[in-house]
Amino acid sequence: MSRKQAIRVLVGVMLVGSVTGICVALRSWPPGDSGQVAAWVQAVGSIAAIAAAILVASDQHRQALERDKREGARRMAQLLGVPLAVAERAMDHLGRCIDYAKAPAGNIDWGASADLLEPAAAEIERFAALPMQELPYRLFKSAYELLDLLYEAQREARLITSIRDSQLYITQVQLQGFELAIGKARLYYRRMADDYLEAEAEAAGRE
Repeated sequence: MSRKQAIRVLVGVMLVGSVTGICVALRSWPPGDSGQVAAWVQAVGSIAAIAAAILVASDQHRQALERDKREGARRMAQLLGVPLAVAERAMDHLGRCIDYAKAPAGNIDWGASADLLEPAAAEIERFAALPMQELPYRLFKSAYELLDLLYEAQREARLITSIRDSQLYITQVQLQGFELAIGKARLYYRRMADDYLEAEAEAAGRE
């Protein structure tokens, strides 16, 4: 049972009990004059007013909690949106490095690896400069683990592109380090993206 339902049940029990008690009292000691009738009416009205006040206060409290929750979720979505966009661009640039390394000899622009690595490095440094400390600890930790994996993938990308610049092909074994690092980076990225989507849905009031 939710808190709201519990309060409604409590108020209902209070009203039923009060009305029952008043009915028993009226049956046992019927009012003798108009003054006594007015007193009983006032008593019933006071009980109803108390019950209404409890319901209104409970509803206002619930609305305030929901408003704070949505505002917190909106703030969370804002904090996660920028790191996710930067990380996505970094992984996209790193992915182009792997495409370069895998390209057949006839389809490669020899020495173009620097033009691929520089944008990736710029996005990774942009990611590192973001104010991650504003995130909750769990997401703060995930963000820095993602950053470490991006640095690792960057090192592997530099290695395989330098190898590719000096030979006609690159082996699958030589690609394994990069693919492992970028695969783990994408996993952490997806986890953060799921948190972002959940925060956006909560901020919009969706379940």
